[in-house]
Amino acid sequence: VQGADDVTLANLAITGAYLGVHSAADAGSLNFTLRDSEIFGNAWWGVGFYRGNTGASFLNNEIYQNGGSSNGGLFTYAAGSRATGNHVWSNGNYGLWADNSVGGAFIEFVGNRVHDHNFRGIEASTNVRVADNTVYANNEGIYGAGAVVAERNTVYG
Repeated sequence: VQGADDVTLANLAITGAYLGVHSAADAGSLNFTLRDSEIFGNAWWGVGFYRGNTGASFLNNEIYQNGGSSNGGLFTYAAGSRATGNHVWSNGNYGLWADNSVGGAFIEFVGNRVHDHNFRGIEASTNVRVADNTVYANNEGIYGAGAVVAERNTVYG
């Protein structure tokens, strides 16, 4: 997804790629939406958005069995991106991962169910909000470093 403004992908099954849905660094995608889809069986990550893309939304997706024994479900460096209502499970080391150290609007992980990852369910670094998620059966539930807001999450097992 390179330079894609106001594009929505919905009701898809995305599988068998190295990286299922991807926007490269400085690709300039604005307000991209991935919703109501299944992202599974991708070799490296299910979804990956780098810096220089803004306002991506990942809504109500099933993201599972990506990344083999490493990597994971969804990562983003894209300022203002938001993952909401996703079911993220059994993705290598990480379920959801964000780093917004370049600044801009907070990245948000809100209202997701995240479980059964080898390392961390959610990792958040700098300018990330993690709220109202249910995170369980990971080696570590939620990890935050830098300016991270974590509130009203349920973490167990």
